[in-house]
Amino acid sequence: MNRIKELRKQKKVTQEEVAEAIGVTRRGFQKWENGESQITLKNATQLADYFGVPLTYLLNQEEEWEKLQKLHQKLPTVKEFDEALFKKQEKRFKRFVQFVSDEEMKIKDRNLVLIFNLLVSSDETFGVNQIYPFPLDEKDEYHFTNQEKSE
Repeated sequence: MNRIKELRKQKKVTQEEVAEAIGVTRRGFQKWENGESQITLKNATQLADYFGVPLTYLLNQEEEWEKLQKLHQKLPTVKEFDEALFKKQEKRFKRFVQFVSDEEMKIKDRNLVLIFNLLVSSDETFGVNQIYPFPLDEKDEYHFTNQEKSE
């Protein structure tokens, strides 16, 4: 016996009464109750409201709903995801700056950040257009690489 029939019997109403209450034919309701046809989401919602039960209960989907809720709880929030992404970018930026320093390249801060952003934005493994949001002063110095200006 499906949930629709079970709920109707618990409420002690006829198929005709339920069908009239939600605005469908008795035969249409009977088909849902006997599993002869699929119920639309709109009608299922109306039935759930009529019987005062959650839609997942009406459609026998409680286990799937619980699994989905557990999975959702394991997923990071947008804030947590952004923080993890920023940390990964920050590590990459530090390694990039270390590489530039080790190679004794003289690149101004602004250019260093621009080059890094260009590399990262075209890196498909990391994600397109994931720009490192490093704030720069108006000064254009060799701060990251600890090199002196030599102009």
